[in-house]
Amino acid sequence: MSARHSAPLPAAFALQNYPNPFNAATQIRFDLPQKAEIHLAVFDVAGHEVQELISGSRAAGSHEVIWNGRNRDGIELSSGIYLVRLRYRANKSAPWSQLVRRLMMVK
Repeated sequence: MSARHSAPLPAAFALQNYPNPFNAATQIRFDLPQKAEIHLAVFDVAGHEVQELISGSRAAGSHEVIWNGRNRDGIELSSGIYLVRLRYRANKSAPWSQLVRRLMMVK
């Protein structure tokens, strides 16, 4: 019988993606040191949301999602720079905080 070990909780909120630059898809990883309400979305450089990836409550820990370079209608976007934004708050009465990272899609 083997002991089951759980990963330690992240020490801070974090956001990253790999690979970057990317071609067909990129893996977006975010860390939550505590349960939080989140909104994870991709924006073009003009600030328009092109794809909502996650919205709602998530448990503490590390999470991953794949973005396939398409907008909310499933249309493949052109090469260029995009921004991924993680908005988070510990509870509904807390103010939103956010992390933003640059994504570069190269076709």
